[in-house]
Amino acid sequence: MKHTKSFLLTCILSLSTFLGVSPKTAMALDEYLIDPEHSRIQFRVRHLGLSEVTGNFAGFSGRILYAKDELAKSRVDTVIDVKSITTELEKRDKHLRSPDFFDAGKFAKISYLSSEIVGTDPNQFSIKGVLTMKGVSLPVEIQATFIGEETDPWGYKRIAFSGRTGLNRKDFGLTWSKVLETGSLVVGDQVNITLDIQAVKKQLNLPGIPQVKDSVQK
Repeated sequence: MKHTKSFLLTCILSLSTFLGVSPKTAMALDEYLIDPEHSRIQFRVRHLGLSEVTGNFAGFSGRILYAKDELAKSRVDTVIDVKSITTELEKRDKHLRSPDFFDAGKFAKISYLSSEIVGTDPNQFSIKGVLTMKGVSLPVEIQATFIGEETDPWGYKRIAFSGRTGLNRKDFGLTWSKVLETGSLVVGDQVNITLDIQAVKKQLNLPGIPQVKDSVQK
């Protein structure tokens, strides 16, 4: 029996080494669930080449595997409900959900899965990953800032980040627009995205926090 336990332990350690993850590293990563009630995913697009229209997604969930001293091994996984898009104008929101833009009836979700976190400063770093939107998957890099951590009045540990990135909507098949006589677009191609994310350390029966399926690459 003792030999069997030793053999199993050797196999586990060998497999961990092969995967490049030590048992100590795996245990160091804490799992946090994004709190949508205290987070925001916002976008801005220029209209007529003049002012910017701002919108956000009200429905999303996600998970963060995180340790400040193991930043390179941390991971982020987020899923957004396309139908939850809002710009505070229902007519415009219906157009955005239509096949001209997101085609929410066919492509109900937007997802982002990180592949690498780069940076030596634990408070300022880059998140590299793949964004999948309207059936197109492309690399997108997020410039992130660690805001801090706190324990709330109910004893739940929380962390917070902000982030920013940008993309060309046409790269993801959101091609609708009209060209004015001046050459300006009714809807600009460049989309600027800002993130304000608060996440709570995972435990059973967290109130108001969507539970996320095991899709993060640990």
